[in-house]
Amino acid sequence: KSPTVISTINEVLAKLLIVGITDGDGDIRFCVLDNLSMSFDYHLAQAENLSALFIALNDEIFEIREITICIIGRLSVLNPAYIMPSLRKTLIQLLIELEHSGLGRNKEQASKLLGHLVANAPKLIRPYVEPILKVLIPKLKSNDENPMVVASVLRAIGDLAQVGGTTLKAYVDELLPILLEFLSDA
Repeated sequence: KSPTVISTINEVLAKLLIVGITDGDGDIRFCVLDNLSMSFDYHLAQAENLSALFIALNDEIFEIREITICIIGRLSVLNPAYIMPSLRKTLIQLLIELEHSGLGRNKEQASKLLGHLVANAPKLIRPYVEPILKVLIPKLKSNDENPMVVASVLRAIGDLAQVGGTTLKAYVDELLPILLEFLSDA
């Protein structure tokens, strides 16, 4: 591609990202971010565009945060030096929210975002499989948890199993009885 074309694409994408984080209508913000397909990844992985995406990660609308964490996770292989430190911080925030929030809705959203992060940024997650499991497993054991939180945590553990592979072997004896109990209740 010619430098002019790349420059034009970068300009248009930067303007779209501004709309995607500043427009007052959540549907428009979602639409912009939802249409940032893999074909734009090279351009999205540039530092200035990543900054805009990290702002969108704090959007008031949960679905926008969901799509944003998927995009950023997908980009983590293209610009790891810029993305990984912020994603680690996001990972820690999600784990704290999941562990200490008093609201079921916040725990549910944190576990869903964690699942998306696990699925879309496996290289980031691989070293943190055990600490993540140490937060997730107690949520499965707790009898007072909201069923939606438990379902989201189960999905996150499923995603973690795909990323963590043999690391989860150490937790099979702890997880299997819980999973069998869920199956017998269903």
